[in-house]
Amino acid sequence: MKVRECMCNNVTWVKPTDSVCNCAKLMSNNHIGCIPVCDDSQNVVGIVTDRDIILRGVACDKDAKNTPISEIMTCKVCSCTPDTHVKEAENMMKENQIRRIPVMENNKIVGILTLGDLAANPDVNNSEVTNTLEDICNCNKKNAEYAYALDSRFINELRATAKSAFNTDLLEINIPKALPNNAKDALTYLYMLPSIDTLTCRTAYNDFITSYPNMAEGYVNRANYYLKQGDLAHSEQDFLLAAEKAASDTTSMTPDAVHYQFSTALYKVALSPIDSATTPSNWTLQRAEEEASKAYSIKPHTLYLMHKGKCQYAQRNYDGAYQIFSKVCTDKQFASADTYYSAALALEKTGRDSMQVITLLDSCITHLPQPVNARYAQYYLERSKRLIQAGHFRKAVFDYNEYEKIIGPRNLNANFYYLRYQAETEAHMYQQALDDIRTAIATSKEPIPFRLEEAALLLSVGEFKQAIEAAQKLLHDLPENPDCYKIIGVAYGEQGNKTEAIKNLQKAKNLGDTSVETFIKKYQ
Repeated sequence: MKVRECMCNNVTWVKPTDSVCNCAKLMSNNHIGCIPVCDDSQNVVGIVTDRDIILRGVACDKDAKNTPISEIMTCKVCSCTPDTHVKEAENMMKENQIRRIPVMENNKIVGILTLGDLAANPDVNNSEVTNTLEDICNCNKKNAEYAYALDSRFINELRATAKSAFNTDLLEINIPKALPNNAKDALTYLYMLPSIDTLTCRTAYNDFITSYPNMAEGYVNRANYYLKQGDLAHSEQDFLLAAEKAASDTTSMTPDAVHYQFSTALYKVALSPIDSATTPSNWTLQRAEEEASKAYSIKPHTLYLMHKGKCQYAQRNYDGAYQIFSKVCTDKQFASADTYYSAALALEKTGRDSMQVITLLDSCITHLPQPVNARYAQYYLERSKRLIQAGHFRKAVFDYNEYEKIIGPRNLNANFYYLRYQAETEAHMYQQALDDIRTAIATSKEPIPFRLEEAALLLSVGEFKQAIEAAQKLLHDLPENPDCYKIIGVAYGEQGNKTEAIKNLQKAKNLGDTSVETFIKKYQ
């Protein structure tokens, strides 16, 4: 068998000048442990592994963002061609104590071959691959730079522990791994499995269910795995099996917990169908609510009640959702900013008294965890919106100020300052309003609308000279804007310059603003 039949063709590579940081990100994003380093002609000039980054980068206190990959890469690179026999390539790995080898053709990289690729191929002798890996792992001290901390006895047994789910060496080797010997460790192993490796996950879930067929938790884990894969038929089948097993054996997962898990799965799919054409018709919000009710009837846990309320809200049963959320908020151990916010939204949807909504938002703010982070800062904005609608502008400004403190001015845009400016204007907080509209001008990519607001505000507070100057500057960008001429005309009129006032007001009228007729009569 030739290397081209086993190798990975889609090769990610970096240049010698690329930073260590960018290289590490590529490894993380592509779930790989090594990257070839190539010049502009795609000639391999080195190779870098995750181990190189740790030992030659992090351990040496190198700045990952500013250190080029050329400083930590291995320059002496062993390579093969697509036509190299896999046995020869395997021997090259053994001789050079490496687990990956670049594949070159016409002096350009065309692929990469790993021990994992060999192990995953059914036509390759897995025992020989295991022996190769064992030989690499048991290399002498002279070659310790390339050694990996895997005991040969472990390789022979292929027996995992719970922590083995995070072992990158094992994950890269696509040799089937046995589950830990006891149910508890095996279950922990399932929860720790990286979901990106679908083959490993599927094998582990199947093995667990075969070994522990009466444990509901195995079926729930596999059901959630199928859910992520979009296989709703098998997911539902496993949820139903889990409920059946849990009813007779509650040692791993109680029936209420199974019904709740199924309810959350139904809820997610109903809100965001994986594929509307293939999603079963019974994966509905109503069924999600029914499963939540089953969970709550078995064990009246507030979590289940809260989820039932979310299902009702999603079905637009706002009154029912509000009743549930209100009950949830009476549970002092469960009540939180989120639960009070949910109650406020549901009540608002019923069309009831807006002040009751604000009262619930007050409780939401009261229950914010301290110190308040960006995730919860949004609740201040939510309350400010309702306060403005109710005419409580100063209180709204307070909420905007709190939001600014939490998020930080550097993370805010012109729209935020414009919103606060509007509240400040209504609250007659003119100096603050002027500061905010000028901040909006300074931070906006399209400041003209904000400049117009500034000119209008200057007119409102009696700064007539500044209002005229601001509006006249705007005319360079908006020569036919009636608002500019109106501002200038009224400002001149209030200063007693009736000639200039009428001239500019008449211009505004000619441009379509008939509201200026009142001012024209005033200044004639």
